[in-house]
Amino acid sequence: MDNSMFDGLSIIAGLALDLAALLAAVRFLLQAAGVDGYNTVAQHVIKATDPVLAPLRIVLPSQGRIDLASIVGVWLLQTAKVALFHEPAIVVLLLGGLVQSLALFANLFFFALIAVVVLSFVAPVSSHPGAVILRQVTEPLLSPVRRIIQPVGGLDFSVLVVLFALMIVRGNLLPWLGALVGL
Repeated sequence: MDNSMFDGLSIIAGLALDLAALLAAVRFLLQAAGVDGYNTVAQHVIKATDPVLAPLRIVLPSQGRIDLASIVGVWLLQTAKVALFHEPAIVVLLLGGLVQSLALFANLFFFALIAVVVLSFVAPVSSHPGAVILRQVTEPLLSPVRRIIQPVGGLDFSVLVVLFALMIVRGNLLPWLGALVGL
């Protein structure tokens, strides 16, 4: 097999690992936020992640709202992706998977907040299952900031503060951790 064929297959495998890790991360956030299991979007995420997470659930049961199998699943999938594209030592491989997992959660929260902001202008009182999930998942990040920064004239500046903090994490902290680990 020539090198370009291997590169194409590794890119496809990396995308599949990214998609599986994203779905596992979404499942963790859904359970942590207490999203209703009858929500159609949540049901699809649960069905899509069961093949990967069901074996982990046997060993790692949920602890209240914390879904350990999903967290470990995200970490294992991200570690597999690091192993696919790098040839590091085992410690670098495991820590690289952790850094990639943190980056995935930071990106997920960032884009969920952007979607909540857009939805607040387009359909502020939408009862669409996706909109409900986005509000429920982002609320744990926003509520502590809302206690400190009250809405002014109907404008909620807590979203800006959290987005700014996530941009710092995504732009400075995570690349620094990646370089520290050797990615």
